[in-house]
Amino acid sequence: MLTLIEAPTGKNTDSETVPENSRPGQRLLDYSQGNITNEFDDEQELENNRLTRYIKSWRRFFVGKSNSNDYSQEWKREFMVHPTMSDADMTLQQIYLDNAQGSIPTLVIRSIIQNNVYMLASYVQKKPWLILTVIVSLFLICTIGLQHVRFEDDIVKLWVPKGGHLNAEINYYSNIKKEFESRKNIWSHYDEKHFIRPFIDDKLKNYSDDDETGGSYQVLIQTGEKDKENLLTKERLLEHVELIKEIKDITINLYGLNWTLDDICFKPGDLSIKDDSMAKDYQPVIESLIPCIWITPIDCFFEGSKPMGPTPPINLNNITLLGYITELPEENTLKWTNINPKQVIDDLSKVTNLGTMKEFFDRSEIGMGYLDRPCIDPLDPECPITSPNYYNGLPAFKIFEESLKKKNISIDSVLSKFVDTLDSFNFFFISINRKQSTNDKHYNSYRVSFMEFLKSNHEEAEKLFKLTSYPLYPNYGEIVKNGCKGFARGVMNWSKNMIFGGINITNDGKMTAEAMQTIILVSSPKEIYTSFANNQTSRHQKLINGDIIDKWNVDMAKEILKVWQRNFTQSIYNHKLNFYSQPNYPNIKIEKRRLHPLASTSIGDMLSEFCQFNYTVILFGYGFMILYAMYSQGKIRNYKLSHDSSVSLAFFGVLSVTLSSIAGLGVSTWLGIEFNAATTQIVPFLTLGIGVDNMFLLLHNYHTVTKSVKKNEVGVLLKETGMSILMTSTNNILSFLAGTVLPIPALRSFCFQSCILLTFNLIGIFTIFLAMISIDLRRLKDGRRDVFCCSYEIHLSDDEDGRNYNDNGTKINIRNESIIERALSRSNTVSINNNNTYQSLNFIKGNDEEDEKNCNQLPAKGIIHRLLRKYYIPFLRYKFIKILILILGLGLGIIGYLGTFNIKQGLELSDVLPEHTAPAAFLRARDRYFSFYPMSIVIRGENVDFAGKQKLIENLRNDIGRLNYVVKNGYGQPSEPFWMDLFKNWLYRLQEKIDKANNDGLLIDFDKRILNGSNEVKYPDLQVAYSLLCSYGDKEDCSRVGKIKLIQNGIVNEEGFYNYLYGWHEYESMLYTVSQAKFYPPLYKLKEGTGNMTYRYFIPPIPKPKYSEIPFYMTGLSDTETIVNMIKEVRAICSRYTELGIDNFPSGIAFVFWDQYLNLNITILKAIGIITFAVFIVITILLFNLWAAACICFTLMIMTLELAGFLGYSGIKLNPVSAVSLITAVGIGVEFTVHVMYSYLTALGTRQERMEMAIDRVFVPVIHGAISTLLGILMLGFSEFEFVVKYFFIIMSALIIIGLINGLIFMPVLLSIFGPNTEIKVKGNKKRLLPPPPLSRDIDLPNRRIKTRSSVTFPTTHENVME
Repeated sequence: MLTLIEAPTGKNTDSETVPENSRPGQRLLDYSQGNITNEFDDEQELENNRLTRYIKSWRRFFVGKSNSNDYSQEWKREFMVHPTMSDADMTLQQIYLDNAQGSIPTLVIRSIIQNNVYMLASYVQKKPWLILTVIVSLFLICTIGLQHVRFEDDIVKLWVPKGGHLNAEINYYSNIKKEFESRKNIWSHYDEKHFIRPFIDDKLKNYSDDDETGGSYQVLIQTGEKDKENLLTKERLLEHVELIKEIKDITINLYGLNWTLDDICFKPGDLSIKDDSMAKDYQPVIESLIPCIWITPIDCFFEGSKPMGPTPPINLNNITLLGYITELPEENTLKWTNINPKQVIDDLSKVTNLGTMKEFFDRSEIGMGYLDRPCIDPLDPECPITSPNYYNGLPAFKIFEESLKKKNISIDSVLSKFVDTLDSFNFFFISINRKQSTNDKHYNSYRVSFMEFLKSNHEEAEKLFKLTSYPLYPNYGEIVKNGCKGFARGVMNWSKNMIFGGINITNDGKMTAEAMQTIILVSSPKEIYTSFANNQTSRHQKLINGDIIDKWNVDMAKEILKVWQRNFTQSIYNHKLNFYSQPNYPNIKIEKRRLHPLASTSIGDMLSEFCQFNYTVILFGYGFMILYAMYSQGKIRNYKLSHDSSVSLAFFGVLSVTLSSIAGLGVSTWLGIEFNAATTQIVPFLTLGIGVDNMFLLLHNYHTVTKSVKKNEVGVLLKETGMSILMTSTNNILSFLAGTVLPIPALRSFCFQSCILLTFNLIGIFTIFLAMISIDLRRLKDGRRDVFCCSYEIHLSDDEDGRNYNDNGTKINIRNESIIERALSRSNTVSINNNNTYQSLNFIKGNDEEDEKNCNQLPAKGIIHRLLRKYYIPFLRYKFIKILILILGLGLGIIGYLGTFNIKQGLELSDVLPEHTAPAAFLRARDRYFSFYPMSIVIRGENVDFAGKQKLIENLRNDIGRLNYVVKNGYGQPSEPFWMDLFKNWLYRLQEKIDKANNDGLLIDFDKRILNGSNEVKYPDLQVAYSLLCSYGDKEDCSRVGKIKLIQNGIVNEEGFYNYLYGWHEYESMLYTVSQAKFYPPLYKLKEGTGNMTYRYFIPPIPKPKYSEIPFYMTGLSDTETIVNMIKEVRAICSRYTELGIDNFPSGIAFVFWDQYLNLNITILKAIGIITFAVFIVITILLFNLWAAACICFTLMIMTLELAGFLGYSGIKLNPVSAVSLITAVGIGVEFTVHVMYSYLTALGTRQERMEMAIDRVFVPVIHGAISTLLGILMLGFSEFEFVVKYFFIIMSALIIIGLINGLIFMPVLLSIFGPNTEIKVKGNKKRLLPPPPLSRDIDLPNRRIKTRSSVTFPTTHENVME
């Protein structure tokens, strides 16, 4: 029985005075006294739910820890509509009181989570300064790891998966090299007998170089001034000649010496001259004539000799040996523009022993060098008479001279102005080996200046040409259509696809090209060091001159190489041809790049530079986030920050996320995770954007909770928001963890670091930020203004301390309310309904219908919330709108699915480099004009019998060579020379000499003939051939000579195969180098015979090559699909021959960077499946609702399809980088769905009502989270890396938009129709669950035993107070 009693005296029974400003009746209490004893019998206890009885033994861990007496009316109103979200413990209490029914396991799990986070936050609130000190100190300790940060700038290591077949293939060479290095100091008696022991430099003992054969390069691409301009013209070709000459002259000064390209370039083979040869004294001179190896389009023309040097030219006065040469240049210098190599070698071989050099010159077809190649400009004074388009200017000169005489003008006065210019370039020479059209010495003395005159005076030249003959300008396209040849024509063939880009064939069959490419090979640091350290070479004198012999080491050589390459890149990148100026503004240079340089160190240098943290950008991005956070959390009253503003919390919240991120990076370093461009450019901003979402979620509920709770406010705050934070953070972490399924090391590092940073952000939010909230709470309770803590917004008296707000926004005295609450706490009175169930007191005015209508209508917060209630929620009530949204949502999913068919695979290498850098510009030009890639087939020869399977090896090469992608020569064979072919050709020539000698009877007593000095057998090649026939395996038997052949029917004699191979390597070293066979283990120099028997000795077999290469050049690889198809075809052939016993694999840049695409789609689907399953499991565990987890995953799949479709429609290619964004989108997308689902699932009412309540509750924080994430990644849009902008900023921005559409439009409608049932149901079909009665020590709720009280007080509050 309830009795309403108004205190007539204005005082209550506790002698508390009613405030004067309190209206009569504003404070009413009902008292009823009586004795109530209520004992439930055991039979009713057995009727409890079986699950309830099961958990009864450990119920104390999750029930009874929350007391409704600790909360205000406003909080209780919130509990009535979202009971399981507000407090699962209290909900369980009502279930045990039989006022509601629901899934107890679900609520048990949630109660445990809520109670644990509540205890954590309550502890933080009690000791905030201790928590701040401890956690901040630990985080600062973690940041110490950053001093050991390691940046990885090796693009191969960043891209190639560790532990896979590709990694094993790349490391195969280095692994066998390490194996050899461990045994190289062992020198046996056999080695001493047959080999020259190599000099072991102490400075090289601890040095490791993965590629001792070079592998470094410089590349120059030249394009036209206009788009699609044809570069096969005189002007552009001569322009390229001058560029190569400038590159050759680039000089750097290090260690007191000048260094040029001649000092570091790669030169073919070693020059070996016998000590007894007359040419030995001139070895340095001859060495200087050996040119650098470069692959260039100007090799097709005589002008290709101009950059070759030597620099400085060789002075002929000091070389007496050249007196034996019949024809020499009349000028005093020797260089490639005037030398006839064949004539020199032929003449010298008659007077001195050149060993096998003469045969080598013949076989390599060096011939006349460049003297018989067409001239780009026939009016070039240096154009030799042997050139096919040599211009004989004598007739024109005579006519010109006669015309001047008639005018009484001296020819010297006309031509003298051209003399100085020509002298500076040493153009005054006439060579004997150039057959002049006349012996007119007078003309010869003026020829150079006259040619320059004709080039400079077009009108005068035209008149003379008409009277005589026109110069013959070559058809440049016709000359280069089959590629070009280097100085050794027999072995140096440059495919047109290698040196020309943008090739087009006109209707009349002429070839045009829009780009030209020159590749300059340079030696490795170890090779450079060795060539200068060897006192037998001419280069050693340079160290003597610079007095740095003792200091000279590999690191110095490496520094020289790097500095020169950097100077090369900068000089070409800033070349005048890359800029132009307008006639009216000659001093203003406008960039228009035509020259694109790239050195082998360029990409590494650039990545090393841009892998560093850009602190300016990071500070700007974080500062921008701080400003937004402060602005969004600020509240101003009377032009000042109010006491319930949270500007300071927003500021320190962003700082806590920042500190957490830095600590996470420090731990990443300690864990050995290397940094790269992806981590330094993306991780700080991405984790900031995701990390601050939790901060905004806490701040959104902060003031609501503090107005609704009397104690442990921070604990209640985390209890209500902790589940949402845990669900989103856990799924975000798992999404990046799923990204590690992608095998790319750089992306794995990025994903691992993101996981670590997000974990630290979660820890920081649960500790540091909660401690900051606890400190701020004290300010809030004191009524101090935000930021300006010394200023009070209102003056609070002792009696007014702790004011709160009612639902209408008017202040009520908490002290008055506390009297009611004390009454409630003293009361154990309950009303027992007909069903013997407990009913908590009704704290809301009015009938049930009004309760259900109004209890969720809390005051709107902000304009977005008001617009939401006024327009958006009513809008979603129309069935037509729901159907339309469902159709549009599913339609977008279908459109996205269709868009996936437009996705193309690929990643331009230029995208992974910073904009406005030389390497990026070069790669863009290369991607546009050149579809050319080198590759090789590597034979793992440890278990391969080269002698027995030589035909099979040739078939392997032929099968690869038949692919359409392989560049072929005029005979339909692969353009690159094959070591087996060169080896066999050499053996054929030797066999011919043996056969001829046998026919002449010279093989009888062959050794005696040699010892006697017989001229008939003095030829080195014949002696070498005889030695090879005698050698097989480790045996020597000359009785085999004449009975066996070195090679027959294309098959090398199997017994002596490895012996012959060693002989070829020894005497054809240049051809071996050109063949790019790269045998390993390396081969020593052979210890030849003595005296006349120099070439007659036992030739041992080579150790079986564990590593060797067959080179190819591939073309037509213009897009990823084509490259992937090429990889599939090549690998299929390699696999087939591996099964046949030739263990091999393909190698090359195409296989390194595109191999991942073979299984990319499967990998992406696997990763998306993993993260989707992980999301499903996490949501299922935390919400314990399969249908809710299924709805979330269904929405995420639609979002993923839409995002994938966006990639297809926007032209963003699918690659491992965009795959990371696609995979992590599943986890990040949870933020847009799980809040809606959680609020929906925990609400009471119909599906429509719960959907509306969910939208009303989470719409604003989800919008804030989306904006904060967008702001976090905003700075990515300004990154210098194109891949950061394209594959992270754009994709993540699209994800945010797609997430908002699906999370706030599609999913609410989906839930309103197909959503899961509510977690609990209130008995009596009510739509609101009242809070349970306050707990006291006398209540044992689960046992439902109420002990006898002497009196029971039923408090009743006046309606005005409740309002």
